[in-house]
Amino acid sequence: MAYIWYAPEHEGATEAGSLHAPFMHEHAEVIGGGEASATAFTYRSARSGSLFAGLGIALLVETVVLHLWIVGRHPLLAWLLTAGSFGTLAWLVANYVAMGRGAIRLDEHALAIVVGRHFLLHVPRDRIAAVMHPDWRDIPEGGTPAAADFVSPMKPAAPNVLITLVEPMRARVAGGLPRTVRRIGLHVDEPQRLIQALGE
Repeated sequence: MAYIWYAPEHEGATEAGSLHAPFMHEHAEVIGGGEASATAFTYRSARSGSLFAGLGIALLVETVVLHLWIVGRHPLLAWLLTAGSFGTLAWLVANYVAMGRGAIRLDEHALAIVVGRHFLLHVPRDRIAAVMHPDWRDIPEGGTPAAADFVSPMKPAAPNVLITLVEPMRARVAGGLPRTVRRIGLHVDEPQRLIQALGE
């Protein structure tokens, strides 16, 4: 464990606001100026081209087979299912592109965690209790009670930054659904720089 930082203890908590679009900036680039300046950290290395291609091919094959099987008997249903499948494929493509262009953004007030089109969380800096470079012992196994408040929005990439919040907060996941989290495992291109920036 190369680096760990803990925030000072403080009482109470506030619910974070929401952000509505991914940030498309170069990693570790200082954006803007004055009090509004922020630093962005990309996560291009978290993308899996092979997984994306595999899912896309499987979806296309399944769509074609299902369409041909149903269209003769239930043409309307067949076309509805096909349209839904192509909508899912379009979302997968858009999310993959957003993962390559997006960034986690940090300024003096808050950390904006926007991952592709499937995860959104805006965390005031005083709501961050600890940040560290995790090893396998720090990442809970999925489906266990220990993982109830943990999220890894960049999987299958292994987290190289683990953020623990003072108290649980509501994030937005795919489809705009809410999810309560307290620990967030991130995979960024420059993990040590993000950890150090949060410790300043």
